[in-house]
Amino acid sequence: MDISTIIGISFSLILAGLAVGLGTRLLQLRRASSQVAGDNDSVQPSKREDDERWRRRLTGARGRRRTSTIHGVNRDGFLRHTDGSYTKAYQVVMPTTLYADDTDVDRLYNDWARMLQSVRQAGVVIQTRHDVWSDSGRALRQHLESQAHTADTYMPARMLHTVGLTGTEGAARDGFYQDDRLTLWVRVPLRHADDPSRARLSCLIRFLPACARELRRQGVSRFVSAVAMSWTRTNREQAFARARAAEREAARAAAQIFATIEQMCPLHLRAFSRDEMWREVYLAHRQNERAAPALSSVEGTDIRQPLCGEEIEAREQFLMHGDYPVASVTLFRPPTPMISAGMMRVMTANPTLAFRHTTVVEFITLDQVKAKDQLKGQHKDLSRAQTATSRKSPTPMDDDPDAQAAQVDIKHLRAEIAGGRESLIEARAYVVVYGERARNRSTLRRSVEQLDERCRRVASALGKMPGADAARESSQALRAIYPQCIAGELSARATGREWKETTRSLSRLAPLEAVWRGSAKPHTLVTTPSNHLIGFNLFDASEVPSPLGLLLAGSRGGKSVLLSEIITNALATVKKLRVRVVDYGHSQEPLVAALGGRHLKFDPESKATINIWDYEGLKDGTPPSELQKWYVVQDALQLARVDAKESGSAYARFAEDILTLMVREVYNNEVPRNAPGKPKHEPRHEHLLEMLDTYEFDNAEADAVRTQLRIALETFRNDPFIDAPTSPQFAQESPLDVYEMKTLENFSDRVRQSLAFRIVARVIQSEGQREPDGTRTKMLLAFDEMWEYTRNYPKIVAAIDRYARTGGKEGVLTLLATQAFKDITGTPEAPNPIGHSLMSNVGVKFIGVQSGDYMDMVKKFKFTEAVVDAIDSIKNVPGHYSEFVGVWGAGAHQQAQKFRVVLNSSLKLWTYTSNPDERNARRRVQFLRPDWHPVQVHMWLAEHYPQGLVGAGVTQIDEALLFAEEQRAA
Repeated sequence: MDISTIIGISFSLILAGLAVGLGTRLLQLRRASSQVAGDNDSVQPSKREDDERWRRRLTGARGRRRTSTIHGVNRDGFLRHTDGSYTKAYQVVMPTTLYADDTDVDRLYNDWARMLQSVRQAGVVIQTRHDVWSDSGRALRQHLESQAHTADTYMPARMLHTVGLTGTEGAARDGFYQDDRLTLWVRVPLRHADDPSRARLSCLIRFLPACARELRRQGVSRFVSAVAMSWTRTNREQAFARARAAEREAARAAAQIFATIEQMCPLHLRAFSRDEMWREVYLAHRQNERAAPALSSVEGTDIRQPLCGEEIEAREQFLMHGDYPVASVTLFRPPTPMISAGMMRVMTANPTLAFRHTTVVEFITLDQVKAKDQLKGQHKDLSRAQTATSRKSPTPMDDDPDAQAAQVDIKHLRAEIAGGRESLIEARAYVVVYGERARNRSTLRRSVEQLDERCRRVASALGKMPGADAARESSQALRAIYPQCIAGELSARATGREWKETTRSLSRLAPLEAVWRGSAKPHTLVTTPSNHLIGFNLFDASEVPSPLGLLLAGSRGGKSVLLSEIITNALATVKKLRVRVVDYGHSQEPLVAALGGRHLKFDPESKATINIWDYEGLKDGTPPSELQKWYVVQDALQLARVDAKESGSAYARFAEDILTLMVREVYNNEVPRNAPGKPKHEPRHEHLLEMLDTYEFDNAEADAVRTQLRIALETFRNDPFIDAPTSPQFAQESPLDVYEMKTLENFSDRVRQSLAFRIVARVIQSEGQREPDGTRTKMLLAFDEMWEYTRNYPKIVAAIDRYARTGGKEGVLTLLATQAFKDITGTPEAPNPIGHSLMSNVGVKFIGVQSGDYMDMVKKFKFTEAVVDAIDSIKNVPGHYSEFVGVWGAGAHQQAQKFRVVLNSSLKLWTYTSNPDERNARRRVQFLRPDWHPVQVHMWLAEHYPQGLVGAGVTQIDEALLFAEEQRAA
């Protein structure tokens, strides 16, 4: 008896058995129905039975039963699928390479391609899931957690800062910001020797008892449904049972592939724990839930029933997964003619996609031998088609252009994979788009309209990739594709959306790049162009390697706004911070007035001055530092008109050495007169004159220079600004001091130069207060309008450079603000060596709009082309935001990010603005209402002109509004 006869007899017996079972069931149903019809006094179900039925209905899973390939989670955190395969998931730290060099981005994706090539087993699915959602304020929470206690911060600054935070919180609630993450899922198919057969005959044998159980449960009236469900359960839901030893052996085999991927992956991976894996797959399958129940500690527990507790129902062009409408946009054709690195930035850094969606990109490994044979066969088929077309065409050598193009592509593809230089892989890409939760018809209608708009945005974003073809999936295709897109349900099963290409080419489709996440403990919050809310901390040494910062922005580029925002936020968040600002042009005057700081001005009539000899610690008798002595010497050289450029003259050669010796002797004589508990005694200019008068040198030339110095410096004996102790107003401590340099214009040249140098020296010498535990509090030093100092006060730049090169002080950050880079470094024709030296120590750069050529800055800081493009694309919207490019670090370790300063507060706008028309508006309101505090002036302007005068399109206020309020009050 041959095999065909045996199979025929077997099928006959099976059909006969089904017929007998069906007839028996029909007879039972008929007998039961006749008994019910004849018994009018049948007993109704008891109340207990009815309650039990409703209890089971309430506790059971809602909706129709659906399938899942996930059977359980083992102790290692692997998903165990019903076919015996394993899946491991990882949290991925996305590289922030949006503004990196192109070679670095190519290197990243080449390493990713090598990782894909390292997997030799066919059928392995490597899936990246880029999840995006409306950010509820991750950076805002980090910022609030990093704030110091209220008692340790400056309260006026904290109040103004809180006003801005209220606007930021409102924007977060409205879904303005977005947040994202990337996870990596790897599914490894495994077949153990003891696994049950997948042959059709074996499946049919398992199907018969399952079908009989379904017929008994559902009844013969639903015969077709029972057969379909039985077949589905037999083929898809049946979990392969293995012995414990076989299961461990299979898990070890899968772990080897996982280890290969972990070793070859260029990204930082963190594997999900067992509980994290359970939470991920549970919340992905149960959209209505917000927390996952506890997972059973028993390994091998079947979790399919809790995962499939929500119904996935097909609608018109979307699915209802729980209470959420879901749709999918598929990339039907990848970018052509080539896929370049960075193309997926349209999805990872897109401001129009600040809603919930998941970009799913799957890579499926192939059997390379079979894949090459298929390519060879396709090439032959196309060649035959070309020959047939040419023969039938009336025009000789008339080829089919589509077939010809396909033939060329396959030929190139075969050439690339020849000799094992490349490998083939299949890939597919979907974007799963979610609508808002809908619990009734009205909310469902709005959610579906919103879903349609979101799908259009996603399709438009994908369409920006050259040659790409993206479209929304139809309802029929969505029902087949969506279950496979749920987290943990990845499968190598073909969907018809795959492309076959080289690994190096398709690897570029992985959404790996992201914006910079900002500091973990930020004191200032900003917004990226992609609407990510981030923050930075200038006192974080891990991000700012050198405590020297640079702020560049052209006229009306938002420089004063960013500087004021940094000062306000730092005072409001950093513990016991003190801020010292050297200003030129009263740009920080409104901020000082609003925060109640000290605006220190110099007037020839007031006689208030700063003693260059004074320093912190003098009162206790602490000896001066070498830097302090250098400041005194440089001030004396400036007063004596010693030009360091004239190095050929004896006066210039000996002057600095003689003054250094004299200053050291003066300090040795005068400092010991101070001690704790004694009145403070300050060395002064007259002590230097006395030392020059009494000290004699054996060398006649040196002694002559000493005499010249004494004569030159004698002019300032008893001068109220040069030869006087520090005035009390400058000796007092304050959280915020702003020195106005423009007020020095009323002094003579040498006094003006000396006072400017003394201001900067005092500011630079500032340091935080000593705490009981020995640490020091933070300090922020800011120098605005550096172009004025380099032009009119060159000694100031030299002092700052000396301070920067010595490493500064602990916890002190110095921020230099100006309009252009050449303001500090000079031009190529007339370079400023001191400025170039100063720029070599910059640890953080904030670059605003640049009107002139800045290639010298690009060369100095080694900016990438992406950073230059970002600077060129800066666009400010008055009354809304100002854009900057922040660069942290230096050289090859730079971290760049473009951001926007969005104040989210009209009060802040009117406090910070330096626009001439808006400054005049502040002064006008203050003049008309002299009894108002500056904050009241800013509040009135913020109420009537929330976007500023520029945003409102006017140049002056309507004073009638001010008087109308007075009339109503009267």
